[in-house]
Amino acid sequence: MAGIDASVMTITFTIDAAAEPATYDLTVSTGTLIEPPDATEVEGVETNDGTVTVVIGRKGDFDNDGDIDIFDFVLFAAAYSSELGDDNYNPAGDFNNDGHIDIFDFVQFAAVYGT
Repeated sequence: MAGIDASVMTITFTIDAAAEPATYDLTVSTGTLIEPPDATEVEGVETNDGTVTVVIGRKGDFDNDGDIDIFDFVLFAAAYSSELGDDNYNPAGDFNNDGHIDIFDFVQFAAVYGT
């Protein structure tokens, strides 16, 4: 994997189907990059300790009650114009996962409103 130049990694994992809709912290304390198919460890990979947020549930369902209604709209409005790190940021409203809740997210929220 020579020539890797990235600061973002995608991690794919399976969530237990019995998990309740909620926001959970996933703490990453160590990491090793393995290159398939022979499972060779890639040298020179830097790892950073940290916490990421994992959201289980539907985008737009802020109160995790299974539908997207006026109560969710009120919570969306409270999160509007926020960005990752702000106290009022809520990943349930960040439909495009860009770290900002803006007009693009509102359009997608409107599309699922009432479902």
